[in-house]
Amino acid sequence: MPGLVGIIRSKTLPVLTPDVKNNPYAIAMKFPDESARLFDGELKLLLMDGAWHPRRLAYSNDVIAFALPGSLKIVDAIPLFELVEVVNMSDTDVVHTSPSIDEEESDSKSVKVNRTQKKSGDSNKVKFRHAVQLCTKTEGDGYNSGRQYIIQARNEQEHKKIIKDLTRLSKLATDKFLAKSQFEKAQEITRHYYKSTSFQIFVAVLIVANFAATATDAQLGPAGLDNSDGSKNGVGLFLQDLDSAFTAIFTVELLINMFAHWFMPFFSDMWCMFDLFIVSMSLISLGPVDLPASILRCLRAFRVLRLFARIKAVRQVFSVLSIPHSP
Repeated sequence: MPGLVGIIRSKTLPVLTPDVKNNPYAIAMKFPDESARLFDGELKLLLMDGAWHPRRLAYSNDVIAFALPGSLKIVDAIPLFELVEVVNMSDTDVVHTSPSIDEEESDSKSVKVNRTQKKSGDSNKVKFRHAVQLCTKTEGDGYNSGRQYIIQARNEQEHKKIIKDLTRLSKLATDKFLAKSQFEKAQEITRHYYKSTSFQIFVAVLIVANFAATATDAQLGPAGLDNSDGSKNGVGLFLQDLDSAFTAIFTVELLINMFAHWFMPFFSDMWCMFDLFIVSMSLISLGPVDLPASILRCLRAFRVLRLFARIKAVRQVFSVLSIPHSP
């Protein structure tokens, strides 16, 4: 294809949901701030219906954003670190399989692309009559799943600026993304799976099971758990081992949470600090420090409060109540 410019990158990216905190795709959820925009104008975007549709296009150092004309509500976006190729499509044809339309049609919403048929039996082609075309493409396993975008600039000067800017910016954004440490990339993946619904439900079930074991322990009391010589009977040993197993599991869960949200996101969260306190005291009770049975039961009972951290509505209420109010 004539006029090929740009860069090609090959990489494997973690598939993350846009609402994950600090994930690299969060930039694709918000229209760039005015101070960050390097370009902002109304261009045309070729959609699947074979028509040019007006779109507001803006790009910053991190993202290409599309919105409806006059709007800041983002309708599509391309993270620049996923931009793998920028192509000058001036005076080129693109194969089109729909029936040919000889005349250009227009209305208030879109402009039909002129299509010409070369010879009988040949594929119909979309003919770009204006020498101001740009094609972008994203990674097949990334945010846009390999979708190709074809946009039309308003003039030759704007066309050249977009090609030059996006070629340069995509290289810088890709280099920046690939320069991330292995620690940060591992954090992103761990955070994604830790915040997944299935993992949170699994932890919630464990918390409920631990509370049931604690309630059983309290209900039976020393009379039902100890032998006459003061040693634990079979039921007492089972509940003791079960408590140790829960403590070990919750310790691993806490370490995963700490790794995924290290440093400030973890230590600035009230629920994370509560988890840290409960798990720490539970570990101390397993060590050389002999805590009274009443304190141990209290700590085990407090574990069920960790369930609230996994219920969004309850968590929001507790967060509001924790804010100091003036009299």
